[in-house]
Amino acid sequence: MPRMVLRIVAVAVVAVLIAVPAYSDGPVKKLGRGLSNAITFPLEIPANIKKVNESDGFILAATYGLGLGIYKAVARAAIGFYETATFPFPFPGDFAPIVTDPEFFFDSSQL
Repeated sequence: MPRMVLRIVAVAVVAVLIAVPAYSDGPVKKLGRGLSNAITFPLEIPANIKKVNESDGFILAATYGLGLGIYKAVARAAIGFYETATFPFPFPGDFAPIVTDPEFFFDSSQL
């Protein structure tokens, strides 16, 4: 049984390595984006609370900011897991990102 799993993993790795030059790092970036979003999704909650607090005050930050943060965290997590699971395939359209505001949570233009 372990040999079968090893063979399946080896075939998957070879398939990805063959596909990478054909898509010029599209699947690799999609995998990185997916893993990044799947790991950093909890940070959406305090970031949105802070953002709403700065623009609208404490009361809205404690209610609307919290809700917005939870909504964005769930969305980023789901999309991150989806992109991680489907990274070898060129959808939703030539490896384009689903989340674009920002594509990565720690986008340098957002800091």
